[in-house]
Amino acid sequence: MRWIAVVLSISALGGCGLAGAGRNDGFAPGKWQVEGWLESGQGSTQGTPAAGAAQTVTLTQDQAANPPETVFFSNFYNGEKDWSNVNFRNGNVSGSLQHGQASTPVSGTYGRDHFRVTLSFGANVDQVVEGKLVEPQG
Repeated sequence: MRWIAVVLSISALGGCGLAGAGRNDGFAPGKWQVEGWLESGQGSTQGTPAAGAAQTVTLTQDQAANPPETVFFSNFYNGEKDWSNVNFRNGNVSGSLQHGQASTPVSGTYGRDHFRVTLSFGANVDQVVEGKLVEPQG
């Protein structure tokens, strides 16, 4: 599945946030631990080999100057080409992604030191991507 490739590719990436623009509505620079898994009526893959291992992503100060949606889709969940219908505002994530003819609802929460974003693929299958700042850049 696509999410496995996205989660596994995270380790090779840097990231972004919103540190230098005078706004607090973004991600802080530093080392982040990022995980992805599936949840369904059948259970959750969180913590199983099928989910993949948590990855470490380092966000630099320059990368942290970007808007939170750019950070998320460029560095924590890369591979999406058009996230223009997804909004990260005031700690809340909302909107949808287009995958061919299908619309994938996206929801969640985020802050300077954490995020939890859910992509709903229908048929009671959600992909969850969660991250937390584990070592702030200082």
